[in-house]
Amino acid sequence: MAVHYEDIIKKINGFGIYQKRVLIFVAITQITNAFTSLIPNFILGEHRHKCKVPGFSNQTFDDDDATYNLTKCTYSLNSTTYSCNSWVYDQSVYTDTFISSFNLVCDRKFYRSHLVMAHHLGSFSGMIIMSCFADIFGRKLMICLANTFLFAANITQPWAHNFFLITFLRYLNGLSGTVTYVSGFILVTEMVQPSKRMTVGFSVSMGYMVGEYILDLIAYFARDWHELILYTSAPIGINLLSWFFIPESPRWFIVKKKFSKAVDMLNKMADVNGAKVQFDINSIACCIEERHQISFLKSVKSVITSKQLFIRTLILSFNWFAVTLMYYGITMNVGKLGGDVYVNMAISTSVGMLGEIIALLASYKIGRKRLCISYMIIGGIGCLLTILPSLYGQKSLQFLLIALAMIGKFTSNGAYLLIYLYTVEIAPTVTRGFFLSLCSAAGRIGSISSSYIGDLGLLLDTKFGRALPIIIFGAVVFTAGILCIFLPETKGAILPDTIKDAVKLGRVVDNNDDEKDLEEKPHKNDIRDFELLDIKRKR
Repeated sequence: MAVHYEDIIKKINGFGIYQKRVLIFVAITQITNAFTSLIPNFILGEHRHKCKVPGFSNQTFDDDDATYNLTKCTYSLNSTTYSCNSWVYDQSVYTDTFISSFNLVCDRKFYRSHLVMAHHLGSFSGMIIMSCFADIFGRKLMICLANTFLFAANITQPWAHNFFLITFLRYLNGLSGTVTYVSGFILVTEMVQPSKRMTVGFSVSMGYMVGEYILDLIAYFARDWHELILYTSAPIGINLLSWFFIPESPRWFIVKKKFSKAVDMLNKMADVNGAKVQFDINSIACCIEERHQISFLKSVKSVITSKQLFIRTLILSFNWFAVTLMYYGITMNVGKLGGDVYVNMAISTSVGMLGEIIALLASYKIGRKRLCISYMIIGGIGCLLTILPSLYGQKSLQFLLIALAMIGKFTSNGAYLLIYLYTVEIAPTVTRGFFLSLCSAAGRIGSISSSYIGDLGLLLDTKFGRALPIIIFGAVVFTAGILCIFLPETKGAILPDTIKDAVKLGRVVDNNDDEKDLEEKPHKNDIRDFELLDIKRKR
């Protein structure tokens, strides 16, 4: 007599005090995660510069340059034009950035993209690590190790004066931050009942959004990159408390057949939540049957060899690529849209938050599938329309370009929240970390690409060139939205534990199905079955 894990979670209050404590701590860790991920908007901000004339040690950016006809990369002397080897920088917005410290201008301007790419490449590596270890060693260990490395990678940056060392630290930052976010997301999702999964996903994302606001505020007052990184790195030390305050997922314990630890965890959750129920190994072991007892490697092989899951994996991976491409492409380039970078950052964050709030509320009515399709198609169209003000609008219509880009930001944030949850709900427990990591790794290819696509304007210094990155983002996202039609709806569905459970998502089982198939459907009487088991155990 099988009892679903979700029924046990409901029995101990599926979203009680215990789960909320864990959720709050995981959300807090995402505040500092946002610091480290989005700080390039400021430390690699558009720092105005021009050539420094040799022999003029006190030259400033505001000095008259008529005599030497100074440009960004050249100066003239005695009717001869020379290339710069030193520069002076405008300090009206920033006092010191990576650009001014390492002279990432002219023929070194793409070094900025290399730094951003290092972060995203680290995120990609983090996904590989997640796929290898999260399902094998558990969610908690990955969260704790990642938070430790995240703190170390950032607190040392203000004292690093070598460009290649900085690049490595940015790589380590991306790796650690990604593992922290994804592991925490999986953990809290597995601890709550199905109806609250969207809520916890939204809460984790809101922690990240709050971090964006705080980063924008700190950056407004700390215009030197050394100070900015120091002020945003020190709070990451709070995340080290995860070694003491973050528990392991009871669902992972059960799937790994560590029943005694699962019993201890569930009984503790029940006590904190005030649920008058206690478990023993026999009552927990009924959650796992012979069909669950499959090795991790065999589960991964089954995902690859199952035609239905393989197609879903490809579609989800492309959607991750598209959403991440647009999300980071717009978020990391708000300073290139024109206007004040701090105002743009605040507007971008507010628009993204609104997109997620609407996604949260609408998901309970519309469901994941139709909402995800709508967000991505609308976002794609909004980004594609930026070609109109770019080619035919004057500078006075700059606001229209920003507004259309913000449509992309609005939808990409909502789609990002949905695609995270969608992937978790489609993937089976035995390979959920691998499945999410694989799809998210495809997303990291999108974020890596965004760092270079976002700089296409440096090559095409025209009106069209400025809008070309957003147009590319829109075309890719629009295509991904169309492909979502072939994914199943997961609203209210029980999280699949096995490959077979995952394949059955979205499939209607008719009355002629055999007994075994009916046994794997969500049981209406599972709560009653559990109560009978509990009564027998007490006797």
